[in-house]
Amino acid sequence: MYQISKASFLVFLLLSLALQSFSQLDAYFSQYMFNGIYINPAFAGYQPQLQAALYHKRYGDGGMKTPSTSFFSLSSPLRYNQLGAGLQIVSDFDGVVTRNLVSGSLAYKIHFETGILAFGVNLGIQQVNFDPNTLLIKDESDAQISKDRINNSSPDFGSGLFYQDKKIYAGVSIMHLFGNKFNFNEGNNFVYSRPLHLNFIAGCKIFETGNWSGTGSSIIRYVNANTFMIDATFHLKYADLFWIGASVKNPWMVGAQTGFKISEWLKPQAGTNIKIGYAFDLALGQLKYRASTMHEIFVLVDFAPLISSKKIRNQKVKVTPLFF
Repeated sequence: MYQISKASFLVFLLLSLALQSFSQLDAYFSQYMFNGIYINPAFAGYQPQLQAALYHKRYGDGGMKTPSTSFFSLSSPLRYNQLGAGLQIVSDFDGVVTRNLVSGSLAYKIHFETGILAFGVNLGIQQVNFDPNTLLIKDESDAQISKDRINNSSPDFGSGLFYQDKKIYAGVSIMHLFGNKFNFNEGNNFVYSRPLHLNFIAGCKIFETGNWSGTGSSIIRYVNANTFMIDATFHLKYADLFWIGASVKNPWMVGAQTGFKISEWLKPQAGTNIKIGYAFDLALGQLKYRASTMHEIFVLVDFAPLISSKKIRNQKVKVTPLFF
């Protein structure tokens, strides 16, 4: 079964790289596989302990006005690991518009003999701020550009499905189901939109030899026929202590990642794990990204388990997450 799964996954990666793609509107984190709740609410409470994560991505090497995205999340299991709850806070600045999103997620998990299937939903509110002072306007009489600072808010909703066993995982999610649009002038000529996003993820453990293991993962992010992105990533891990990785994205971009489990040196409370990671992406050619280079860092903290082995004794399988 797993041999077939591995072969299918490799074919999936090759097909992914062969497809044409253009762009995505949501901020994209290269090491999404370490904190899946950002793209799929089914990951809420996936770990058997409270988890906190902080991501920050900066586009280019500029100053304070450089576009950037920050993401903070909390996730915890509930009711003997059958339910999961999460909180996400996103702040995205693209140089002209700032978007802030606060949402909560709830997931329900079904434990099978060989794996775990989870369903999740999230509901929140997003606020979009337009500051005309960040623009260099050549024609001050242009009525299409608002001269006032504007704040708009709207609800946000998403749902997702996820499955994982000890060697493979796959998931699909629909984010921004309401397809929000924000009008920044009376004529509705200046519109900022956050359309519906579809995310498809899949991965598998390719090999494991002693303390070394190799894991592949891929994601397709679809917005419309002219706007979607595909990422294929490989990570080489050593005993869950450190990892290195490489990725290829289409539209064409290459990236490198690394990370460490620093709790081995910090010696926090027993059962608490702390990981830090860094990713660098480089756009190739004349593609219209926010910037040609992108830097990403994250800190992931898994606190001491909240659920004792006695409380989860009825679980049919205890899956060790490949990444999450």
